[in-house]
Amino acid sequence: MRYKLFYRLSLILLLFVLSCSPAQKPEMYSFFLADTFFSVKTYEGNLPNTELEAHLRKYADQIDRFKKGSLVWKLNNEGHLDAPVWFCSLIELCIEMNKETKGAFDITLGELSDLWGFPGDDHHVPAPEDLKAFLAKKRIISVEANEVKKENCIIDLGAVGKGFLLERAEEFLKENGINTYLLNFGGNVSCSGNRKYRVGLQDPRDSSGSYYKVIKLHNNAVSTSGDYQRYFFERDKRYCHIFDPLTGYPATGYSSVSVICNSAVLSDILSTAFFVAGESLTGTFPDAETYFK
Repeated sequence: MRYKLFYRLSLILLLFVLSCSPAQKPEMYSFFLADTFFSVKTYEGNLPNTELEAHLRKYADQIDRFKKGSLVWKLNNEGHLDAPVWFCSLIELCIEMNKETKGAFDITLGELSDLWGFPGDDHHVPAPEDLKAFLAKKRIISVEANEVKKENCIIDLGAVGKGFLLERAEEFLKENGINTYLLNFGGNVSCSGNRKYRVGLQDPRDSSGSYYKVIKLHNNAVSTSGDYQRYFFERDKRYCHIFDPLTGYPATGYSSVSVICNSAVLSDILSTAFFVAGESLTGTFPDAETYFK
């Protein structure tokens, strides 16, 4: 979750959002969370932005593997953890989606990211023997009652973090009587209520920020995974931060994959999975609307 280049570029944003509903002035605010911007538009109620920010920060701090003392930090350093219900549920979802996506979505790749120099600035292609050693490990993550255990791996929740926090934001707003809203978290977008929106998906190879497709969003969420935000070149070849767990190398089939579905967290997970596994997964998730570029 600490990719500075990505979060600077997120100011440009992966997409734009335009209301397609009757004119109504929304309440708008934004705050910086998990090294990116969380933008909020609400069309009813009056909730101070500090309340939502404080609520989300409690979760964001706990799922950051680089924050000393966080739940993920403790799990990675101790190998096991007595965790709150919400954290166990999140890990269980990740384990389930690893199976459903045939391994394309995987939260046990923290060591692999480190080998490639993500996050940070020391990007490089790892030595073949280091990749071979990583792939030979039997990486295990499990949940039993309220205990989470891991073996031979470093847990990284970066591929599910924004979607998870979006859903926590949705719950908090609705608990406070706000049912019509638009949330944009570093390009991951969700909305609720009777308003409809048009969302432009950024052309991954156009640095000017043009859009290759405009989609409609209504009571659902969209997430995009791509190779154009966090990457480096070595010998004129592009290497991005999204890895194929089977090869240990960055996925190369697409430049950008966007996924629309009813759940912000599933949209986040599936955009990564489809980026890795490609269109072969579309039959497994027929309710997900996918766009490959």
